[in-house]
Amino acid sequence: MNSEIWFELADALKEPEDWNYRDDYLEAFVHPKTRIIPVESLFRPWSEGEKTELPFARQKGYLLSDRSLHMRELLNQYGLEIPPEMQETPDHLIIELEFLGFLLANGKGEEAKAFVGEHLDWVPELVEEARRRLPVDNRYLRVLQEVEAKIKESFV
Repeated sequence: MNSEIWFELADALKEPEDWNYRDDYLEAFVHPKTRIIPVESLFRPWSEGEKTELPFARQKGYLLSDRSLHMRELLNQYGLEIPPEMQETPDHLIIELEFLGFLLANGKGEEAKAFVGEHLDWVPELVEEARRRLPVDNRYLRVLQEVEAKIKESFV
């Protein structure tokens, strides 16, 4: 499996240096009416532990869920650092795609497949939300759709 595609997709989701894409970026990730937040925790129950008694533990929409803690643990296990600006979102889609690329680049195909099953099965829900919020010609919507298609093509 090609690891480079995952790094390229992660880069395509980052804030653009090219001003031609600036409006699409702002529309996708900043503007309050259309903004999507590509962070796994927001699409999962905050905790999946049976003993968690917090009232919001089974609800979605909260950062730093069990999934983000697991991502932090995985990154630490491989000696990878979370960028300072993403410390509160170790389960951001960009980090997850880069981690997937890292696994594949290091010959860890089985780990990559397990990682996709554990951490990237929320992407279709993200893409659906992006479809509802963004115009069809938004560059970042197209990138998210490509991420979803590549996951299905490569791992499902």
